[in-house]
Amino acid sequence: MNLARSPPVVLVLDDHALLLSALRRLVRGQPVRLVTAETTSEAFAVLDREAVAVVVSDYQLGSGDLDGLTFLRLVHAQRPNALLFLSTGTTAAPQAGLGIGVLPKPMVLEDLMRAVAGLEEAVPSP
Repeated sequence: MNLARSPPVVLVLDDHALLLSALRRLVRGQPVRLVTAETTSEAFAVLDREAVAVVVSDYQLGSGDLDGLTFLRLVHAQRPNALLFLSTGTTAAPQAGLGIGVLPKPMVLEDLMRAVAGLEEAVPSP
C-alpha cells in the first residue's frame, strides 16, 4: 500500500505569460504541482477541475478582469481551506483580510516554497 502524498497543487494567476513561464521553469524539481492561469476565468476553470491547495494571484490583472484581491475573496468563499496569497509589486499592499497573505513581486522561488510550507503546517500529517 502506497501512502505517499501527491504534491500540493499550486495555482498562480498572473496576466504576464513570461512571468508564468519563468515560474514554471523555477519550480521544476520542487515538491509542488504548479498550474497557471492568465485570466480569472481560466483560474476558475482550474479550480473547478483541480484540488488546488494554494492560490497565488497577481493584484493588478489585465483590463476587463477582476483585480486579484476580489478574485481571492471569491476563491475563499468556495475554498475556505485553501491558502491564499496576493502577489503585488506595489509598496503599499492592499489590506487583504480573510487570512490572505501577501507575496512580493517579482516572486522568487523561496517565497513560493515558504507559502507551500505554510500548507504543511496547516495540515497535520496522517
